Amino acid sequence: MTPPWRRWVALAAAIVLLDASVTFANIWPTPAISWAGAVSVELAAAMLAIALIGERRPLRRHLLAGVSLMWTALALGRYADVTAPALYGRDINLYWDIRYMPDVVRMITRVTPLAVIVGAIAGIALLLWIVYRVMRWAWAIVGDAFTIRDERRILVAMSIAVIAAFSLDRWGESQKSWVFRGEQYHDDARAFFPTPVTASYGHQIWLAAHAASASRVVRGGRLRTTGDCAAARRRSRAVRIGDS
Repeated sequence: MTPPWRRWVALAAAIVLLDASVTFANIWPTPAISWAGAVSVELAAAMLAIALIGERRPLRRHLLAGVSLMWTALALGRYADVTAPALYGRDINLYWDIRYMPDVVRMITRVTPLAVIVGAIAGIALLLWIVYRVMRWAWAIVGDAFTIRDERRILVAMSIAVIAAFSLDRWGESQKSWVFRGEQYHDDARAFFPTPVTASYGHQIWLAAHAASASRVVRGGRLRTTGDCAAARRRSRAVRIGDS
């Protein structure tokens, strides 16, 4: 049987890893990252959800795989969200940026040797697999902790405390003057509760929906503008004919 102190050390390491993987910040202006002890409300919500499911045994394989995949996606989303402004000078907008990916791929494949491309793809796949395996290990440790009564109670209490503190923090932000709620005053890198990665994904969905609706309006506007121009040309010809 594993000594209690080893279980606690492993559990602390797993929680810190899961938390840091979705709350790290960028070291501007490089692709490097650092973690300053920020706290993830998403981790608290996920642990509370596991507790509410009522699992009294280690997480089932399909549930463990799903949670690990989800957390890998959140970590990748966090990296893209904090790194893009440092490298490209602006946030990511998937709706507009993804349409240029085929051109970028063609440009890269045209000038890069095939062996380098295959090696890069294999390296990226290996990195993603390693990240997934690390996340799976961490969630397996957390899942095992929920099978022990004392550890389960502590994790539930921690999760509720984090969610309550996050809610109070966001409520306090909403009470500030509008002058200090602008994006130019928001420094997410120093925030104790960074913006949740799920909110970043939701923002991308909103951008896509907004751009799609705007495109329909613009297309409609073009049709009306074309009609207005045609009417103006007809009036101009009529005036010229009248003058002649």
